[in-house]
Amino acid sequence: MSEMVVDGKLIKKMLIDRDMTGRELARRIGVHEQTITYVINGGSWSHHTVNKIANVLECNPIDLLMVETETA
Repeated sequence: MSEMVVDGKLIKKMLIDRDMTGRELARRIGVHEQTITYVINGGSWSHHTVNKIANVLECNPIDLLMVETETA
């Protein structure tokens, strides 16, 4: 089975490339910093939050997602 997950490593890299912190990203999209940490670390997410993150990072939301496959 496969599921779409947020590519936390990519978001971290994009934040570094933009000289931005998770705190600043959270402030700019109007969520708590813990929400950003949770999403980056593989927690559940909403399309709305990913869209906001992508908007601030100036990328397509689909760029922030990857397919994770479960192995039996």
